[in-house]
Amino acid sequence: VLTMVFIDQKMMALFSLLFGVGVVIFADRAAAKGRRVVWLSMWRFALLLVVGVAHTALWFGDVLALYAMCAPVVLLLRRLPARVLAVIGVALALVGTATAPFFQAAVGSDPAELGDLWFANAGPLGPTAETWFVLNAVGRALGLMLIGVALHRLGIVQGERSHAYYRRLSLWGLGVGTAITAVGSAIHIATDWSADHAITGTIPTGLGTIPMALGYMALLILWNRS
Repeated sequence: VLTMVFIDQKMMALFSLLFGVGVVIFADRAAAKGRRVVWLSMWRFALLLVVGVAHTALWFGDVLALYAMCAPVVLLLRRLPARVLAVIGVALALVGTATAPFFQAAVGSDPAELGDLWFANAGPLGPTAETWFVLNAVGRALGLMLIGVALHRLGIVQGERSHAYYRRLSLWGLGVGTAITAVGSAIHIATDWSADHAITGTIPTGLGTIPMALGYMALLILWNRS
């Protein structure tokens, strides 16, 4: 339960934020040096994809290949206004959350569909559940990357705001995010971890991940300043 509330998806969200920032920093520095930004960036993404595919052969939970495929989109959209990036990012990050009820209704509690996502040694996900899983993972990763770019454009992720700003962001982000995410654990416990809520039970986590990631980010910036 502690992992679900405080860790699950939140660390990947932080990683996604920083990955988006990294794409922009590399592109901006390459442009400042008069280098071929797109070519150099795509070369880096291609290398990451190779590493990710190799890693996938060893572990099904690899995210590097996913990040390599999302990165060109970040590169393409990086010059949009920060507010537009933030809106698109939030919308993408919540695609899996928004569609969870429809996919849950479609798969019900079928072990053949939910597979190892919910049942021990049940095998791979069925096509419907796998579609939601991929949609959720891609949307969240790409969405958080774009939010990271927006935060970079606003000077927030670099720690350029006041001490009080980051203190408020950490309190509100972690406070609101924890409260929302805890609802997901409460649902699973109240229903005795029923498969009827395997997908819909992720909705609170999806809603709470962004504020919690921002709260953790603010804490890290405050820690770095100290």
